[in-house]
Amino acid sequence: MQPTRHWMLVALLACAAATACAQERQAPAPTTVAGSGVDKKGDPAMKDAIKGPTLTVDEFKALVFKVIDGIDSREKLTQDELERIIGLKLSPNPREPDIRSITGNGADGWWRWNVNIVTYAPDDTRLEMLASPNQVDGLGNSPNCTYDFQEFNDRLKRQGFRAVRESGVHGHLQEWRYTRNGKILRIGYYHSGAPEADAGRCIQTVRLTFAMTDQELRHA
Repeated sequence: MQPTRHWMLVALLACAAATACAQERQAPAPTTVAGSGVDKKGDPAMKDAIKGPTLTVDEFKALVFKVIDGIDSREKLTQDELERIIGLKLSPNPREPDIRSITGNGADGWWRWNVNIVTYAPDDTRLEMLASPNQVDGLGNSPNCTYDFQEFNDRLKRQGFRAVRESGVHGHLQEWRYTRNGKILRIGYYHSGAPEADAGRCIQTVRLTFAMTDQELRHA
C-alpha cells in the first residue's frame, strides 16, 4: 500500500471511531418506568430493592384493601402498623433513605408494585401504593391494565367514601380524591385505551393520608 493511501485509510478509520463515540455520548437517556424512577436497562440499586414477593393483580388488589381497611386513624399510619397489616418488612429506599419501602414484580412480567411510607413531620405521614407498567408511552399510558379504575371506584363507594374528581398535570383529569371520616385517598390512573376516555382507566397510585386541618376535616 502506498504511504499516501495508508494514511488516508488511518484518518478515515479514526474519523469513524470518533463519530461513533460522539453518538454514544449523545444517546438519549433511557425511558423511565412510571412512578418508579427505574430505567428499562436496569438499575442495580433498584434490583437490590426488589425484595418483595411476586404478586398477581388480584393479590395486589387484596394488599391495597388490607391497607385501606386496616389503617383507620392517623395513629395507625406508621411503619410498624403497615408492616403488621401486609406481613412484609419495609427497608430504606436506595435513592431516598428517608423513605421506607418494599418493591416486587408483577406475576405477568410487564409491571411492578411498590408500597412506601414517609414521615415529613410528627403529624404528617404519607403512604403510597403503586402498580406501575414497566414500559409506557409518551403520555404515561400502557395497553396493559393493572387494576380497573371503575371496579376500584365502585368498591370504595360501597364502603361509604365520597368521591371528588381532581385535575392532574396541565388540566388533564388523572386523579380522584376519596374521603371518609378524615381518611383521604388520592387515586392516580393511566389509560390502557384512548387517552382521557372513561373506559380503560387503570389504577397506578393509591395515596393514603388523614385530614390535618379543620378545612380538610370539613371535606373529609
